[in-house]
Amino acid sequence: MTIHVGLIGGGNITETHARAARALPGVEISAIYGTNAQKVGRLCRDYGGAPYSDFTQFLNHRPMDLVASGSPSGLHAEQGIAAARCGLHVLTEKPIDITTERADALIAEADKAGVKLGVFFQDRCKPDIQRLKKAVDAGALGRPILADARVKWFRPPDYYSGSRWRGTYALDGGGALINQAVHTVGLGPLSRAGTLTFSPSFLAIRCDSAFSFADMNGLRPTADANGFRATNRNPVCPCFR
Repeated sequence: MTIHVGLIGGGNITETHARAARALPGVEISAIYGTNAQKVGRLCRDYGGAPYSDFTQFLNHRPMDLVASGSPSGLHAEQGIAAARCGLHVLTEKPIDITTERADALIAEADKAGVKLGVFFQDRCKPDIQRLKKAVDAGALGRPILADARVKWFRPPDYYSGSRWRGTYALDGGGALINQAVHTVGLGPLSRAGTLTFSPSFLAIRCDSAFSFADMNGLRPTADANGFRATNRNPVCPCFR
């Protein structure tokens, strides 16, 4: 059985998705949609699939079983809802969207349409993380009561200034927390710890059955066992515009 996937976006992450799809037996890239015709054309030549600049026409391409979204964060829900209404499963880059309301809308629409909704959290598949999860599940570490996580990534100013959507309220929505550190936040449920703390100090989490994030620096995200959700009050990154 061949699974036909359509890729949304023409940027760097979509090329990563294309490489991953090509490496999986039984997966074929059917179509690629993006607003930059030159980039989309190159991706199609390198990895296969029909190029589209019209999103509606892209969603109507067949055969296609699911879409993998690498578009700007603020478009995930809108595009995912449209795909779900066409009967397509949706695998979206993190975060689901930049507001809780939009994330909930996409979740609800996927449930209504009877399609699967997934989020790219590839760090959960790393060998060391998998070994840690097995150790926690087996009780080898006892009962975890505290987990500490630090995201030591660096993004230079041109990472934001060189992009039309990164560092914008409308399409990025939350700076380093929602764009980069969300991968580490996504590992929280694997620890089964009662307390999860993050450094630097803009984030601290205490949980019992669900996560709730402290309101620090004006940021009010929440997360539960179903995934990461966030709403933002003030920018964390000074590059925001």
